[in-house]
Amino acid sequence: ATLMLFYDKVIVLFPIAHYNKDRRVNNLILEELMNLTIGEKIKKLRRERDLTQEEVAAHMGISFQAISKWERGDGYPDITMLPAISNYFKVSVDELIGMDEITSAKRLEEINKTWDENRKQKKHTENVALMREALKDYPNNALLLSQLYCSLERLDGTEAEKREYLKESIDVQEQILRYCDDSEARGAALFNIADAYWRYGDQEKAIKY
Repeated sequence: ATLMLFYDKVIVLFPIAHYNKDRRVNNLILEELMNLTIGEKIKKLRRERDLTQEEVAAHMGISFQAISKWERGDGYPDITMLPAISNYFKVSVDELIGMDEITSAKRLEEINKTWDENRKQKKHTENVALMREALKDYPNNALLLSQLYCSLERLDGTEAEKREYLKESIDVQEQILRYCDDSEARGAALFNIADAYWRYGDQEKAIKY
């Protein structure tokens, strides 16, 4: 589910979880992420070793239906089984449960929370710096790109400086349209970019969009 925010004239769509102050909701999201990640990891490790679900299940002393359930993302192993599974596949427990993905999700959550707090305090310069830094690690993240162009268009300055900010905002929106698959981010960019080109003085491009 998403939340549409009207930020001046700029429309940006955000996952509702980023604005839910109940930490239990975010913990459930991370739990679901682990659920999906560990099943995918088990399937990947099993296939890399050319093993059947039955062979893995026999070694673990469980039914192959349990393995199938994990791989479908309908559940995940009891925590007490993780050392045995990781030893069987000769990987660490952290790798097995997708710790990198979970850590990344938590970091993105904190970045987006900081962005929203800055937005409410009109700290647009700080948000531009925050997004530029975050995009070094997540270069085509649709939400970060959307938050960057949103912040750029709120920066103050001379007319020449504001024109440069607008040009960068257009470039960021073009990046979303070229490289991002998120339909909602693309839809918001398409809506905004025509107006941005018009304000930049490129009516031909504005009409194109």
